[in-house]
Amino acid sequence: GSPGGFSIWEIATKKRVFRRSGGFTHVSETKFTPDGLGLITNADQSPTLWSLFPDRLPSVIGSSNSLWEALASDDAATAYALQWALIREPYVAVKLIADKVVPAEWVGDRPQFDQWLTNLDSPRFAVREAAERDLLTAGEKVPLTWLQQASADTKSEEVRTRLSRLLTNRETETDRETVRLIRAIQVLERCGTNEAKSLVEKWSQRSEVTFLVSEAKAAIERLAKR
Repeated sequence: GSPGGFSIWEIATKKRVFRRSGGFTHVSETKFTPDGLGLITNADQSPTLWSLFPDRLPSVIGSSNSLWEALASDDAATAYALQWALIREPYVAVKLIADKVVPAEWVGDRPQFDQWLTNLDSPRFAVREAAERDLLTAGEKVPLTWLQQASADTKSEEVRTRLSRLLTNRETETDRETVRLIRAIQVLERCGTNEAKSLVEKWSQRSEVTFLVSEAKAAIERLAKR
């Protein structure tokens, strides 16, 4: 909460995305509604239901590429408003996300990872730097277990140091592609249509162990509790 209202923060980016002012000074309890569309607050024994929709929503009419780029915006509040605009237009949301999310792209490329690992120990500084940068950019597309195992197995202090930085970053930061995927699944989960749920369910049933699959499974579990 915040003085005279409450704020919503995005966990992935650690940024405030929404604030609602109210006529109270202290909130003792908060609880999201089962559908995720509202927040119930209790101030001075007086429960209040608040909508989490921003007052102004952007248009979702336009090129799918522009919408998809905007969903990854570093301005978390702007992306939050777009999420709710898409939730209000579930047909547009499902089509956009189904077209843009390619499950195969979230499957780790082991040969590529092994090449990056080799390059981390290259005698050329520029090659080592490029490999670390590429691993950082790949984000959740490189399974955390691969990084952990490589760090445990390497005999190179240089490689261990660079992998340690990457592992620390994974604990504290979320890459842009992953942030967008999280936002996309949140949109589908809150749309509440059969088409949206079907898309998430299809992802959750894939056999690969990927970030996409794990997030989809978590969303399906939450939907089942509604």
